[in-house]
Amino acid sequence: MIWQQDWGPLLKVDLYCSATEAPHGALRDRTAILIDVLRGSSCIATAIHSGCKDLIPIGSIEGALTLTQQLGRKSVLLCGEQNGRKIEGFDLGISPCEYRPEVVAGQVLILAATNGSGAIARTSFSRLSLIASFLNASSVSCQASRSGGNVAIVCSGKEGGFSLEDMVCGGLIITRLAQYQEESPIELNDAAIAAQVLYERYADSILHMLQASHYGQYLMQMGFQHDLEACAQTDALEVVPTLIEGHIAPAPGRGVRPHRV
Repeated sequence: MIWQQDWGPLLKVDLYCSATEAPHGALRDRTAILIDVLRGSSCIATAIHSGCKDLIPIGSIEGALTLTQQLGRKSVLLCGEQNGRKIEGFDLGISPCEYRPEVVAGQVLILAATNGSGAIARTSFSRLSLIASFLNASSVSCQASRSGGNVAIVCSGKEGGFSLEDMVCGGLIITRLAQYQEESPIELNDAAIAAQVLYERYADSILHMLQASHYGQYLMQMGFQHDLEACAQTDALEVVPTLIEGHIAPAPGRGVRPHRV
């Protein structure tokens, strides 16, 4: 989908349906936006909003335990999930509802998540790596628009496959980016076009979409209905989690919500 190119520089936005589809070379000179709605990126946005001191994503349980030993067990909160449940011996799972200010403010968090942490590491090859969810979609889109250059939206997916919730969130981000571009042209790959169509289908029923999704149903069966409700809150948080040398922190220049059009 290409609008007329008479007004300004072209913004190219490619979306990848899963992290494994995104080649390192395609991310290197771009702003990468990583999405793991259920529940990694939602959890990260909530932790940053709640004032955690530092957040370190690790791609494996073993890696998280090793880093904890190096830093000292009393210095960190071990966070993570395996098959949706909190890992035995860890302080927190990956429910956004757990990451309240009274729990995480001023704390160093080590986060091991089944899908999200590995996908985040993949975006480290990009020029700028941002973490997005429904909770902070507009703020991240604003920051990506301000950063200049082309954008790669990377859906975490589930076990290397398609996930409805990440695609719909990707469509929301593309819609916001188009708003920020105003009359400047924007070019989308086929997956990005599909994501926009999905977002338009579910824009007024995000919670229903999460409940209908395969992983959403799995979480509800385990009793995590409240997590779906938390993850469905669009633009509830004005934070821009940014991956910098293996650590996640707020972006130096925060995004803001776009003017609705």
